[in-house]
Amino acid sequence: MARGRKVTLSFKVKGSIDIDDLVRKLSEKAPAGSISIRLKGNRLEINLDSPLRSSAMIKKVVTDALPHEKAYATTLTRDDAQRLGAPGLSLDIVEYILRKRGYEAHLSGGTLMTSAAPAVVRSLLSEVSAVLSSVRDLSVSAKKAVAAASVLSGVSPDVAVEVGIRKGVLQRKGDESNKIFCITEWREAADLIRGSLKGEHEDKQS
Repeated sequence: MARGRKVTLSFKVKGSIDIDDLVRKLSEKAPAGSISIRLKGNRLEINLDSPLRSSAMIKKVVTDALPHEKAYATTLTRDDAQRLGAPGLSLDIVEYILRKRGYEAHLSGGTLMTSAAPAVVRSLLSEVSAVLSSVRDLSVSAKKAVAAASVLSGVSPDVAVEVGIRKGVLQRKGDESNKIFCITEWREAADLIRGSLKGEHEDKQS
C-alpha cells in the first residue's frame, strides 16, 4: 500500500462553491484517508492524508469543481427549467447526463453552467422530464438513477428498473407502499445499471 503524507492544498475561489458537492466529488474520484476543508474569504484550504500519487488527482478534482471565469454556452436555473416545461426537475441529473455525454457542466448555487448548446439542453430537459413522468412507485433517488440510466443507455425506464433490482442497487420496500428505492447513492446506481446494460448489449453482439 502506498504510504500517505500530509498534503495541504490552497485555492483561490472566484464566486460561490458547493462544499458538500466538492466533498462528494473528492470521495468519488480521489479518496483520501482524512480530508478537512475550510473556506475562508476567497481562499479554499484542503488538508488531507493521501498517497503521494493521489495529490495531482485531488488537485484536478478541486480545480474542476471550482467556478471559473469562462463563457458557457448555456446557463440554467430551476425557474428556467420550469419555463421550458420541466417544473420541479432537479438540475443535478441534468449535470450528470451532460457530463456523461462529454460536455462541461457545473452546478453551483442552483445554477447550471454548461458547454452544451441551448438546443441540446432543451432537448435533454424534455427527454428527462418524459422519463420521470412515466415512472411510478420510485423514491426520489431511484427516479434519478433510473432516468439517468434510461436516457444515457436508450432503454425504457422499466428495463432500467429491472436491471437495477437484479444488480442489487435498487430494492423494493416490503410494505404496503411497495416503493422502489436506491441502496447506493443514485449516481453510483445509474453507473452500475448503465454498465450492466452495456455488458448485456456486448454479449448479444459477440
